[in-house]
Order: sequence, then structure tokens, then C-alpha cells
Amino acid sequence: FSDSYWAAPSKLFGEIARLGFEPVLSGPWQVPGDVLSPLPTLLVLTGGGSVGENPLRDDFERKLIDESISKGIPILGLCRGTQLLASFFGSDLVGIEGHVACDKTIVVRGLGKGTVTCYHNDVLNKVPSGFNLFAESEDGFVEGIIHKSLRILGVQWHPEREEDSSPFSTVPILKLALGLV
Repeated sequence: FSDSYWAAPSKLFGEIARLGFEPVLSGPWQVPGDVLSPLPTLLVLTGGGSVGENPLRDDFERKLIDESISKGIPILGLCRGTQLLASFFGSDLVGIEGHVACDKTIVVRGLGKGTVTCYHNDVLNKVPSGFNLFAESEDGFVEGIIHKSLRILGVQWHPEREEDSSPFSTVPILKLALGLV
């Protein structure tokens, strides 16, 4: 796999552990059902690359999404993970320029308005069926989605790359994904 597959920096794992969870790295060399046994508390779909670049990863993570939904496991999508969730639920992705390593002002439901750094080449063409808009950039792009009835939250930015003091960093986003706020 390319280096972009492993886009789960140690800071992300540390922040997950700080909230009392045990992060476990998995990949397409595993059987999705085995990854989710015993049941994890949360499935995090990380960033790194675009949906469609690595069909093996896409297929594996789609199976994880399906298994997690059937077992009631909350899901958090980060950047590419959000794009995969949107695709899984029927939204198309559209290529975009000017969203890699650039600051975007966003409005996030429950967290307010602020700036995040984006690293994505694709955007959602619409909010997928069954989801509500959770975050939007000032230029009108979907930056976050939250499912209406399942515990699924996706953000287009990398909260693990934001300053710890930011309301858009990992810990506040994880708490929202798990319903802890």
C-alpha cells in the first residue's frame, strides 16, 4: 500500500486513547468481521488518498461500514472516510481544485464558526440520503455530515491536524460522533 493509506497519525491514536478507547489499526489483509470482533466502540475511517485510488481499501472499508451499521457501531469519517461514507450512501464525489493544504472558514453545527485546513481533492455533490448537513464551508461546500438515525458522523477536514485548543480538533469531534456532548 502507498504511504497515503496509513493516514492515521500517532496524534489521532493518542487522542482516541486519551478518551479511554483502545485504537486498533486494521487493513484489507483482514476479514472485516474479524476486525469488528470483539465489538469496537467506534469505527474511524481515516483520510489518505481519494476514493477509487485503491479498490482493495475501498472494498474493505465498505464492508466495515456495512458490518458496523448492522452491529450498531458508531462511525467517524475523516476526509476520505467521509467521502467513502457519502459514496456508500449514494452521494457522488466531484473533483475540486484549491482544497489541498488551504484554510477554509466553516460553520459547524454545535461548534460554531472557525477555520480548518483542508486536504481533499474531492467534495460531496450533495448531502447523502439519510444525513443532515453538519458543517459547511463559506464557499458553499459540504464539510460535514451526520446521519439522522444512526451514529455516523463525517468531516471533510483532518481534526487530528488541528490545534488541540480548536473546537474542530479530534476530541470535540470524537465526542460528537459518540454522542458524548
